[in-house]
Amino acid sequence: MHANAAVEGTSVFFHLEKSPDGLADVDAKYTLDAQLLALLSHRASIGKVVAESKYAANVTGYTPLIRSKNVDAIRALLTNTTQEQVVLDGAARVSITLATAWEAAQTASSAISKDFVARVQTAVVRVYRELIDITTEVEVQYLMQRLS
Repeated sequence: MHANAAVEGTSVFFHLEKSPDGLADVDAKYTLDAQLLALLSHRASIGKVVAESKYAANVTGYTPLIRSKNVDAIRALLTNTTQEQVVLDGAARVSITLATAWEAAQTASSAISKDFVARVQTAVVRVYRELIDITTEVEVQYLMQRLS
C-alpha cells in the first residue's frame, strides 16, 4: 500500500478505484490489498523456515557470524545466486505468457505489443527480485536473533 493508503482509505489498485461506471469496487480493492499483505506475510514465514534449515545444516558456519553480528557475511552465506536466477528466469517466462494472453483478451486484433509484453516481464522480474530480497532480509534478521 502506498504511504497514505490507511489514512485515505484507498487501495494501491488504481484500476479498481476508477472503474468504468464511476463506482469503486470496495470489496475487491480491499481483498486485493489483504491478499498482497498475506502473501508478504507468507514469504516472511518461509524466510524463517529457510533460515532455520540453513542454520541447522551449517551451525559452525553461521554461529560465529551471528555472534560477531556480521550481517553481510550471513547474507552471503544465505544467498544462492543460482537458485535466485532460476526463480527470476521462471518468472520472466511465465510473465510473457500472462502478458500476451491479457493483451490478446483486451484487443480485437491478434497483434500483440512486444513493448507491452516486455514491460510486464520487466515489472514481474522486479517484483520477484524484491520478494527474494525481502525473504533474504527476513532470514538475516531471524538468524541475528537466533542466539540472542
